[in-house]
Amino acid sequence: MYTIIPKQVFCGCMPALLALLLFTQTGCKNNENKGQETTQTTGSALDIPPLFERRGELAGAVEWQKTKEKVAELTKKISDKPNEVKPRLQIAMIYLSEARITGEHPYYYPAILRVLDGVLSIDPKNFEATTFKSSVKMSQHQFA
Repeated sequence: MYTIIPKQVFCGCMPALLALLLFTQTGCKNNENKGQETTQTTGSALDIPPLFERRGELAGAVEWQKTKEKVAELTKKISDKPNEVKPRLQIAMIYLSEARITGEHPYYYPAILRVLDGVLSIDPKNFEATTFKSSVKMSQHQFA
């Protein structure tokens, strides 16, 4: 069974549909900077930024030495097996924690993105890397 749409309703909706189509088309064309964003955050696949050295009371925290040892261990695993994504994801999680603990977001967010871009260069559909990257981007208020 078909419903017949009156000509007045169809003609009345047409400008709104054309405006919506025009809006979506112009919104999709503004992706020229997307490729530049990735090239800015990626270095070589082995490039893992170092931990940002804590200062003050945070430098004496119990977990800080263990954190440094774990990052050194994971970095060695990455240099031994460059195509393994698990140690890279673990470093990204540690850096995300460090950003929150120390407040050094301007250092850690680009470092995390570089690590995650390394994961995505190895495994472009990696769910964890995509999720962590979107979390960092939302923390930077980059919603697009």
